[in-house]
Amino acid sequence: MKPYPFDLAEGLAGYCQPAGSERVLWLHGYTMDSTLWFDLWSLLPGWSHFGLDLPGHGRSAPLSPGQSLAELGRQLADVALAHDIQHLVALSFGAIIGLQMLLEAPNQFQTVTLAAANFTGGPEDPHTQLHYRRLARHYWHKGVGPELAQLWMSAPPDIFSGAARDKALFQSIATVVERHSWQEMRSMAYMKLTSDKQSTQLPALGRCTARGLVLVGSDDMPAFKEAAPQIAAHWPGAQVRCVADAGHLPLLERPDQAAWLLDAHWRDRLPAPMSESAP
Repeated sequence: MKPYPFDLAEGLAGYCQPAGSERVLWLHGYTMDSTLWFDLWSLLPGWSHFGLDLPGHGRSAPLSPGQSLAELGRQLADVALAHDIQHLVALSFGAIIGLQMLLEAPNQFQTVTLAAANFTGGPEDPHTQLHYRRLARHYWHKGVGPELAQLWMSAPPDIFSGAARDKALFQSIATVVERHSWQEMRSMAYMKLTSDKQSTQLPALGRCTARGLVLVGSDDMPAFKEAAPQIAAHWPGAQVRCVADAGHLPLLERPDQAAWLLDAHWRDRLPAPMSESAP
């Protein structure tokens, strides 16, 4: 069965591909949408996949003005509960939201996988804030268009540098980014969202019963290599795994590796890492 669109309450929407009895919720990165998961889903045929477009992305309505990170995490955790979701996979900015879902509902999921994960108040890439300021300046002076998408996907920072090594993948991501609305630039909704600091909440991960997996690309930015073991240190039993020859988007850049790791993790068959050292 091919993926098809679905709609939820409160303006949330996305794509799903039902197959197996156990359900997986997927959260994409900033300016992306759930259509980018389709190739990876094809490598995981024994599971039912539900790709949720984050608020203001893809088919979902904009983020509610003034909504806090905790409120959004609780909202999406409630959505997952209502749809009997057992597993959560989240990438990049989606991993910040996935982490908040875990903090809000520590006993709800069987497994949670955070890829290219960080946390608000955590390690920062030195180029990122300047990059966002350039984006905002371009948005207010020149508006939305292909140039804004090209600026966003340029380096530094190296958000898309790993994907750029695969021309077809980079183009597929660019196609999605070019149709992003950028409405959050006007509302400042995501800036307000990330003002809530998760760094002080990490000890609460000690209450989590979900099996944890934190994935980081071997070529990802140092801030994310630093954040991965910091998250896992508070999360009982969580494993940190390196995805070889991948940058910031390991699930998209190395789908074969990602599919093997995810399937083993969901089945509780992921072997212990050969080394306990951080990537």
